[in-house]
Amino acid sequence: MTKLNGISVLSSHFALRGEYPASEDIQRVPDEEALQVVVVIFADSPTFAKDTYLLLKQGNRLIKPDRIRFDARASPISPGQGPSIFRAKIMASFPYDAFDVLAQTTIKVFPGAGGEVTFHLDFADIP
Repeated sequence: MTKLNGISVLSSHFALRGEYPASEDIQRVPDEEALQVVVVIFADSPTFAKDTYLLLKQGNRLIKPDRIRFDARASPISPGQGPSIFRAKIMASFPYDAFDVLAQTTIKVFPGAGGEVTFHLDFADIP
């Protein structure tokens, strides 16, 4: 989530409540010094995302987030039809000075339940 996306999300949250953000709330977004990466993953257990970790990989460099949050209990998305499927969100913040926006980047997700999932990321596609 870039700073532009952050302003959009902030505006939407306040608009849903029929309120206006304070100038301090708005200023916090452009002052943010980290890119927030949000990944949604799916599995068959409500606790699969507990202790999930996320890294950026650029060439041989692995870039660790300075903050990470995950849904300890995932939300069901298929109640009552066939096997249960759960969705969890992982949010990691990476300082802008820790990575190269021009480098080919892979997001590496390590679910707490085990395994690894990778996604290729092109920063040029992010508004």
